[in-house]
Amino acid sequence: MNERRQAFYYEYRYYLMPDGCFDVQELAERGTFRCTRLGEEHCIAPNFICEDMREEELTITDVRRVFPVEVTIYPQAEYNALLEKQMARSCAGCLCYGPGKGDDEYTICSLDGVCFMRREDRADDVDISDLARWFWQDMQELAAPIAACIDKGDDAGLNELVKPLFERYFIDVIPLHGTVTEGKYALYACGGLNESASYRLLVSAWMLSGQSGEGDNVFSEWTLGNFRPLGSFDVPDPAPDLCARIEGEEFDRCLIVYAPEEGDELARVNAVYEYLCAKLGENVVLGFFEGVQVSDSMTDMLSPARLVEEIGAQLMQLPEECDFSRVPCVRHYSLTEHWAAVAPPLRTGMVEGVSSCLELSAASHEQLRSEESVTSLLTFCYLHIPHSGGDEALPSEVLLWYLGSFDQAPREIITSPDACVSLPLGMSAGDEEYVLDFLVFGPRYFYDRLRRLAPVLKAYGAKLVVINREDTVVLHCDESFTPVSQTEDI
Repeated sequence: MNERRQAFYYEYRYYLMPDGCFDVQELAERGTFRCTRLGEEHCIAPNFICEDMREEELTITDVRRVFPVEVTIYPQAEYNALLEKQMARSCAGCLCYGPGKGDDEYTICSLDGVCFMRREDRADDVDISDLARWFWQDMQELAAPIAACIDKGDDAGLNELVKPLFERYFIDVIPLHGTVTEGKYALYACGGLNESASYRLLVSAWMLSGQSGEGDNVFSEWTLGNFRPLGSFDVPDPAPDLCARIEGEEFDRCLIVYAPEEGDELARVNAVYEYLCAKLGENVVLGFFEGVQVSDSMTDMLSPARLVEEIGAQLMQLPEECDFSRVPCVRHYSLTEHWAAVAPPLRTGMVEGVSSCLELSAASHEQLRSEESVTSLLTFCYLHIPHSGGDEALPSEVLLWYLGSFDQAPREIITSPDACVSLPLGMSAGDEEYVLDFLVFGPRYFYDRLRRLAPVLKAYGAKLVVINREDTVVLHCDESFTPVSQTEDI
């Protein structure tokens, strides 16, 4: 016979509410106390089995991380019988379902039939997190010859070496420069200012997925002291008529490059860009400027050296949170009326934001559907959180802790714990809501982890928007990830 009980969720674990305790605040006042932990080895919350209940000592160190929940407790036999009936209805055709498939179904399929691991074809086994892992394993086998090319300063040989690997994984060929940074061999992606949306997406997905060895020896942007001129200018002595100026302020700074009508605009833009990268670091340049334009007027134009001084002076005036030294750089942006007209669901109220991948956070998402490359395997997701202003206008420490601390969760609830699941990109905010952006490498694992956070996400009224090559969907962040109906305000 099942039993409904009051419980609470704390730091990824479920506990029964102690006898005589009716308020979350009372838990913190108890200090260290004994309570009943609800194990998840053979079930999925909010349904549990009595055989996995156990007594533990618990100390609530941060009461803000406690969320009250209601759970249902079953005997193991009853739970199993209900699950088997549900799976007979929901799991037909899935490669995971059938005799001899093991006990995984108890921790991936819920009693209401929600399962993110459904696979009807062997091809469904592969997502971009798997490809990333295999790519970097193959890259690691080339470590010695890559190091030899770097020692000789042979970028051409290095790129010839890795080109077949890029082609094998259907990646657009990304030109690389090899050098030594902080005593380690390092690869820099040479995209330049005019890199395509596809290029930045690939850099984000492959170069910064955490799969490249220690994760800190592949860079998407040139850092200060490591820039290598690409041949379009001379760092010590640029051409006399090479000049530019800064236009705008805060999130709308634009680099205006002087280009006479008869000149080569692209060459001039690249020359100024590379000079600034050499003097400031590409990450700083990308973070400081929103975009680049050309002008045939010399009015207010500065020499490259004076431009570097002016940027340096403005950098000194920026608040501490505007840190452009990160790689990838986190870029600030403002959203225009045009954006509101083309924005995906639940983003029309956004005003400004920060992102390490503007092509996703503040531009069109069509490249996720149109490109015949590994880019089309990417999934862009964002959590939409309503707020009432004041201190709630920014993501709470509690929410960010839960989203970023899965290494502290019990091993039994994390499907594929060693997989690279997602990369946080940034956030944008409006007067009544904010969104948190993610580039997702393993969608099935990502959804499963968010399901484990249902008590937290429901408390914040969160919705999840998923954009991939197939569709755009909006989901409630509950245990079942119920689709948002068309009658609801999105």
